[in-house]
Amino acid sequence: MHPISNRWQEPVFRDFFVEALEHGRALVVSDRRTDAISGPRNFVDLILPMADRWR
Repeated sequence: MHPISNRWQEPVFRDFFVEALEHGRALVVSDRRTDAISGPRNFVDLILPMADRWR
């Protein structure tokens, strides 16, 4: 179980996701045709040095 049990609630998740975006640890998967978001993902700090390879 995740330590933040109510993270599925929009206000709680929004805070989590905004922080991830501000620190460059977020990736959003979206459909190019519709711009619909398929699912957010969060990278841990260990992966960040490799991120420049994907740009």
